[in-house]
Amino acid sequence: MKDMNLGRVKGAFRSNKGVQALAVLMVAIMVLSVVLLWSPAASTQYAPPDAQNEMPEKFYVLVDEPVDEDGMAFVAALSSIQFVNGNYHPMFVLDDGQLDDHQLATVQTMSVYDAPFLLFTDSLDTQSYVEDQLGADNVITYPTDDDILATFQGFQGYITVASYAEAMWAAPLAQVENKVIILGQRTFISQEDVWNEL
Repeated sequence: MKDMNLGRVKGAFRSNKGVQALAVLMVAIMVLSVVLLWSPAASTQYAPPDAQNEMPEKFYVLVDEPVDEDGMAFVAALSSIQFVNGNYHPMFVLDDGQLDDHQLATVQTMSVYDAPFLLFTDSLDTQSYVEDQLGADNVITYPTDDDILATFQGFQGYITVASYAEAMWAAPLAQVENKVIILGQRTFISQEDVWNEL
């Protein structure tokens, strides 16, 4: 009888050592995770693309109709290039990848505003439709990359936003500071934060 009790005590002792070792290992993993997540690594810092695209003096902006919140955020970000150097540049949201009849008539009656069309799309079909409508020589196509607007020259930096709402909040600030909006990390938590910057 004494041997069975001694075996139970030894088993419980081994079990406690195992639990203690597991607890120490878990704490070490958590500490290491916190250190790695909170320490800034050079590779995680965002570097915008080079500003290599010249912004025409006058232009139209064309973009595919958004189908989700990311698309809406991109369209809102495009508003940051609508007002450049005190000039307004008309924007048209395409219907099924092309200008509808009303938009086409509007563009055709704006003959005084002879300017290229900056088309933002990832669709070859959209590019083809728009080039057929307006002439391939008049259309300059850009992808809808999150940071494509940072590639345009003539701006004093950029503001990153993480949502459609934040892009809408940041648009007036971008205009005042002559910056473009790009999609990425959140800069502002609320609209009040943006107004405090103005």
